[in-house]
Amino acid sequence: MCRVGKARVRGRNRPREVNGVKRALTALLVSAVGATAGLSLASADAPSSQPEFASLVQDVPSATAYRYSAKDDRGDSLATIKIINNPDGGYLGVYHIQVGGVYYVRVGTSADMLTWKARTVLASYASQPTITRLSDGTFLVAYESDTGCIGAGASLTAPKGACLALQHYPTVTALLTRKPDRALQLKRTLSRCAEGTPNIYSDHLSPDVTHSVIRVGFHYFRDCKVDRQAIGTLTDFAYWKAEVPQGPNANVQAAGAQGNIGDRDSIGFSGGVYRLIEGQLVPGDFSTWRTFLYTQQGGAQQLSIRTHRGSVAFANPTATWVKAPGGGIAIVFTQFIPLTGAAPGEAGELIYYRKIPFDDPVIAAAGDIACSPTSASFNGGLGTATACHQNYTGDLLRLSPLAGVLPLGDNQYEDGTLTSYLGSYDLTWGLLKGITYPTPGNHEYNTPGATGYFDYFNGTGVLDGRAGSRSKGYYSYDIGTWHVISLNSNCTSGISCAAGSPQEQWLRADLAAHPAACTLAYWHHPRFSSGSHGDSPLLQPLWQALYDGNADVVLSGHDHLYERFAPQTPTGAADPARGIREFVVGTGGRSHYSFATPEPNSEVRNSVTFGILKLTLHPGSYDWAFVPEAGKTFTDFGSGNCH
Repeated sequence: MCRVGKARVRGRNRPREVNGVKRALTALLVSAVGATAGLSLASADAPSSQPEFASLVQDVPSATAYRYSAKDDRGDSLATIKIINNPDGGYLGVYHIQVGGVYYVRVGTSADMLTWKARTVLASYASQPTITRLSDGTFLVAYESDTGCIGAGASLTAPKGACLALQHYPTVTALLTRKPDRALQLKRTLSRCAEGTPNIYSDHLSPDVTHSVIRVGFHYFRDCKVDRQAIGTLTDFAYWKAEVPQGPNANVQAAGAQGNIGDRDSIGFSGGVYRLIEGQLVPGDFSTWRTFLYTQQGGAQQLSIRTHRGSVAFANPTATWVKAPGGGIAIVFTQFIPLTGAAPGEAGELIYYRKIPFDDPVIAAAGDIACSPTSASFNGGLGTATACHQNYTGDLLRLSPLAGVLPLGDNQYEDGTLTSYLGSYDLTWGLLKGITYPTPGNHEYNTPGATGYFDYFNGTGVLDGRAGSRSKGYYSYDIGTWHVISLNSNCTSGISCAAGSPQEQWLRADLAAHPAACTLAYWHHPRFSSGSHGDSPLLQPLWQALYDGNADVVLSGHDHLYERFAPQTPTGAADPARGIREFVVGTGGRSHYSFATPEPNSEVRNSVTFGILKLTLHPGSYDWAFVPEAGKTFTDFGSGNCH
């Protein structure tokens, strides 16, 4: 519940919010759904996993663990707590407390998510805090400030109302000792009365917060009468621009909320991207606060949360992927139960979590992804019937926890400039940048040296980073028990793929140094393809090195279609014993190509469906599944063994 209304109720009856999810598990999410925050509702069915996720939110007695009326070790309520993983172990949480009629933002730590140790106050005359860990490992805290606010309805000489404020912390130690290296209070632009209750959707750092684009959701007091959802972009931690999305506001109101409305959190779960929104059925009646589940495809659903004793009012919902106490992963939920609407013993902050089965790592891949923001088919990110579906394939990435996202080249059209990346890819696939391991395509090299690609993934001017060295563009890493290799297939752009070339020699040395039971490699141009681009003979030396090293799977894009091959040799002969299975997954959203004559060993082909390939990497084997965008039915799934 946003605290930006004129009639502000202080104390136990007044819940306050926290923000959305962004990278709670292996830097996931983040959050969360900044790409969809400003979009209109699509006319499609709700995700098939909605009943299952709704049950997780609604069924408190079935949770793995829970705590009602949660307080810290000083006896203060953990009102509106937002919980994230602590990289040093355990959990971090920000919440607000009230002392002598003044609200303070406090940070705490926990080993189990239920018992909390108060650490320090981060801000006074402040409330509704949220926290996220940025893609560079630093921390950003946002909150609602009650003092010194300027902008709409106020001035430097007469500050008043509530506004947004942010603090940046370089380390956990700095956070727990209140030593921010950056702080900022934002001017109000949408309401002359109040703006607050922030959540943090996404961040792009180039390479740090001083050179960044951060998307922040918040509530604004519309016409000084009612809370509604808004979203803003903070550039370089200095320049702020806000706007009002209509989809969530209109849909939650249509589902019954006639009072205040505000987006609170967002999370991906097995087939859907879900946003938790608080809404008040009757203006001014705290007993009518309810939690709504919103999807871009299916609109808003009012949830019926069941507690042990029958509380009926709920606000400030959050849902976050975290590491579970004792191992594994979990979703932790929080709700504030107002006193009016609470069953005996349940008023205050409710924390509950559910362990989620998640065994071997899952990765997702596709290439040929994001249209240029200047494309005639871009359509504000919504695309057309046949092009620019990066938003919808990006949604698929946030359906469940992933260990890695593999963009297979031509990630950003037309020339892979940094400006285009920030205006399209970053708002969709870029939300999972923290777990992304890219490879460049030919469109990236339309900009000399693929500078936009490397600036986006490594940081502006940074020589080496997530995308590898600028002079190479190839690198390797491990996921679970698998060794994974990203190669550069732009063989005519200064990166040779020939036998004896630096890349081929590096590949052979890397394979020798990592004799894993299972190996996956990926690049942009397919060695074999039945599509219009066809085969890439220049890549045979790299395939030969992989074949000699007993690699198992190769992924590529370039042809805008999906094709699966049976295991084969470097020359294209069927080899079920030692051959490498290739997937061509150029289905990331840009457009579709047609097939030519099917290649030998081609097993499955589809040229009309956008989607992603998900691979579950078991020790000694793998499962594959092509996941189509919402509303489409083509799929392909199966399993294979490692050599």
